[in-house]
Amino acid sequence: MLGRWQRRRHGERWTGWRTMTQRILKEAPCSVGVLVDRGFGSEEQTTDEVFRVCVVFFGGPDDREALELAGRMAEHPRVRVTVVRFITPEKDGEEKKPGVTLRPSQRKSSERSYTFSTADVDREREKELDEAAIAEFQQKTEGAASYEERSVTAGNVVEAVLAIGRSSNYELMVVGKGQFPSAMVAELAGRPAEHPELGPIGDALASGRHGIGSSVLVIQQHNSVHSEETPMSVVFEGDAATAADPPRPCLSRRISSSHIRLTNLVSLI
Repeated sequence: MLGRWQRRRHGERWTGWRTMTQRILKEAPCSVGVLVDRGFGSEEQTTDEVFRVCVVFFGGPDDREALELAGRMAEHPRVRVTVVRFITPEKDGEEKKPGVTLRPSQRKSSERSYTFSTADVDREREKELDEAAIAEFQQKTEGAASYEERSVTAGNVVEAVLAIGRSSNYELMVVGKGQFPSAMVAELAGRPAEHPELGPIGDALASGRHGIGSSVLVIQQHNSVHSEETPMSVVFEGDAATAADPPRPCLSRRISSSHIRLTNLVSLI
């Protein structure tokens, strides 16, 4: 399902649009894509026009769904797909960083905080699925898409993603919402949220404060065993939970021309 995200304008009430987007993300019986349109497509089209698409990959079900969609886009002769996978740098002899855990927070409101699934996550299994998804993408799109890896430290994740959006190298950026976030995205759970329904990465790219020129497509994979989502607090291994957040089990319409064009590039998810 593909929907167009509505930005609040000066003095305009947007409660209805936002509520509708939240309901779709929560209740849709299929995977969902939310398009933040910054001019992706126009009324005038040329036969030799090339669309440049960047997929930002951290890992997890939503990112794998975004990768799958990008693979279909790459089949189009006028689409150029680049996958940028962010990884944590590892140096010989360097002490391993404490692991990240998310715990439900009683102090946070879902209106201003990102929400994440309360379902249990097997991190090792998720890593295996990520590697398999990357390998399959590279095999299917050999010669039709580009793949690169970039090392990024925890404190620079958002800025690294924003730099891609500011570069003007891509008409569209595709990101996962992060219901079941990777460790790097999980560390962003405490960031102040402007549009929490888009997830930490989608929210940063959708904001009008960062000078992003690319349109953004935020993907949420459908989970047949749907779990509740709730605001979370970040806890590093070895840290004690606060009294305010007692320990719990570790859980991890208008149709625009751009909408028509994007729908023509891929089948409905």
